[in-house]
Formats: sequence, structure tokens, C-alpha cells
Amino acid sequence: MQLVMNKWILPHIDTSAWEFFALDCKNRDATGDKVLHDAVEAGQRIGAIFKEPTVTPSALQARHAPPRPPPPRALQPRPPARAARR
Repeated sequence: MQLVMNKWILPHIDTSAWEFFALDCKNRDATGDKVLHDAVEAGQRIGAIFKEPTVTPSALQARHAPPRPPPPRALQPRPPARAARR
């Protein structure tokens, strides 16, 4: 990413208002996804978001990765509403 920044972005674009967030899995887990919420809030405030491509782990890497804790209750999907009984 730094090569792209140095070669194609910094010579042409003022990046002084840009904010950077470490959105790797380890940091999202460590912050309880707060860093992700902060990044989205900053994107709404600034009016744009650019995210580096995510590299999908291989099957071997996925097997050896530690399990992720469940998301906080506020971030879990709601169950579908039940039809009203008559």
C-alpha cells in the first residue's frame, strides 16, 4: 500500500484530511470491532472510504487461526419476526 501511496497518490492528492484505521482481524477482535465503527463514522464525516483489498486466508491458515469471539449482542442479527397469531 505504501508504494501506491508514494508513487501515485501523494504526488497528486492532498491527504492531510485522511484518517487511517487498522482493520485487520486481530485489531478488530482486540477492540471489539470499535475500530470498524470508528472507520465507518469517519467515512460518513469525510464523505469517502477507501479500504485495501482483503486477502482471504488459505484453508490451512483458516484451520490454524484462533476462533473469533461472538460479536457483541448489539451487532448480532435479529431473529425474523413471527407472524401474529389470531
